[in-house]
Amino acid sequence: KDQKMERFPLKWLLKESLKKVIKLKKPVAWKRIYTKKSEIPNFCQSNHIIKGVTLNYLQYYLTDTLTRKKNSTKLVKALGKASDWRPIQEVSEIECPYLLGMICNSTKIAKRRFAMLNLNNQLVMQWPDLPFEICGETELFQHCTKRLDKTLFFFTHQKLNIEDMCKVIAKIITQPGF
Repeated sequence: KDQKMERFPLKWLLKESLKKVIKLKKPVAWKRIYTKKSEIPNFCQSNHIIKGVTLNYLQYYLTDTLTRKKNSTKLVKALGKASDWRPIQEVSEIECPYLLGMICNSTKIAKRRFAMLNLNNQLVMQWPDLPFEICGETELFQHCTKRLDKTLFFFTHQKLNIEDMCKVIAKIITQPGF
């Protein structure tokens, strides 16, 4: 075999192509754990396709950063209309926000809002797993777990239609019991 063909991720390409054709919407589960053990990353030589995608991403980094900041600001404004939660940190302090974390006053509120926001659209996610360095320290693990159970994350990346997302959120926030 040609050396370039050996490194070409054919299996990955087929899987991604099938994802585009077959739309499977899986429900988002509360407290879903993705990893069970630590793994050492396996570094390998990048092929020309991956290098091209990376260079393309870096080329638009600054414009994407500004768009993410604008999206985060609009989301905070829309989400701030509801009480009993607040942003984890100031949006202006984040250089390139990809996620907006909103911490609720209690786990009960977080679960209820998670269910309401994801009823028809997957607008929010919960971060289920912690790094193993944190899991090894009991006191730190308990502190982080309490915060994770009360925190919901919203995507703010540049490909979102943030105006439509804010309209949907505004409708959900006004529902009784939010």
